[in-house]
Amino acid sequence: MEEYFGQRGPFKPINYQQISHQQASLHSGCDVFFQHYIKNILEESELSSKFMHRESVRPFEVLNELIKKDPFFKNTNIGLVNLTTDEILVDIKQFRYAFQNIIENAIFYSEGKLLATVQIENTEDAILITCKDQGIGVNPFEKNKVFQPFFRGLDSPKFSRGIGLGLTLSKEILNHNDAEIRLESAGRGLGTSVFVSFMIKEQPKINYSKAYRPTEAPISLAY
Repeated sequence: MEEYFGQRGPFKPINYQQISHQQASLHSGCDVFFQHYIKNILEESELSSKFMHRESVRPFEVLNELIKKDPFFKNTNIGLVNLTTDEILVDIKQFRYAFQNIIENAIFYSEGKLLATVQIENTEDAILITCKDQGIGVNPFEKNKVFQPFFRGLDSPKFSRGIGLGLTLSKEILNHNDAEIRLESAGRGLGTSVFVSFMIKEQPKINYSKAYRPTEAPISLAY
């Protein structure tokens, strides 16, 4: 601080531009470090974009199997509501891992018999999966930080021993699978909802012309 303030005598002028530059460099350096750290975790677990193998699946089937077979969910009460038969194109392993984190979070921070509800439905241009809990909720100033690496809410230590990477990793994985994730909460004690949307891509339209039509007349078959 002596560079900006004298220990004795009159204060020296404050160089705000230099302070801003130093803070920006520090913030940028942290971001780069976190990005590399998260990338390494995903690659070691074969959950990065390098290892993607997309398949067309019904999200209900994957989530239903996850909730039934995962030991962590064995004695928990999770409601699963399916309102669509549409499929999404995802890497199943990555999809399962992302939602395992999301649902675990809902359980950790919930109270009561029904810990969480997962609903799958169609919107106008996407398939929306909502995970809603009955838990402690999120303060407005925390809402924009929950996806940041190592961020933990004020009451988190009371409910979970995690280090604040679950939602960060889930967001990164879902982004690889062309999905968006956001979180909403009315405030402390009012529960939290996590929304994940998979955009529905329009199928290319085929314009049939005379070139695609058979030249011979169809043969009718008698049965």
